[in-house]
Amino acid sequence: MGIFFKIKNLFSNNKDEKLYLHVRIEGFEDVLVKVLEDEKVKEFWNDVKKLYGKNVDERELFKVFKFYLSVIITIDVLERTKTFMRISNLLDNRYSYAFYKEQFNGKLDEKKFKELVEKIWDYHSYIALR
Repeated sequence: MGIFFKIKNLFSNNKDEKLYLHVRIEGFEDVLVKVLEDEKVKEFWNDVKKLYGKNVDERELFKVFKFYLSVIITIDVLERTKTFMRISNLLDNRYSYAFYKEQFNGKLDEKKFKELVEKIWDYHSYIALR
């Protein structure tokens, strides 16, 4: 059983333990405004309005539409984060090292930090295959 599975199991099976992820997208309102200004999104909104606007107040329908777009934007941000968090990307950028230095008060130089992350990743991959 892999370490990630054990961690997931710990939080999902124990009702007293909870793991929360709070996603904050800087400038989210600005992003939403820009998305709503896009011609394709306007066309999509018009289609939604034609299809469902007869049964619901248009203002409320627009709120639901904005909620839907918010979910889509959040999914996109999380997918990009997932891509960013791949080990090759973590080792190729300076943000990982800066995060280690700032959040964990890291003392190693960048080269040693990256070497150790890669070795731990390789070891974890090795034991996960057993």
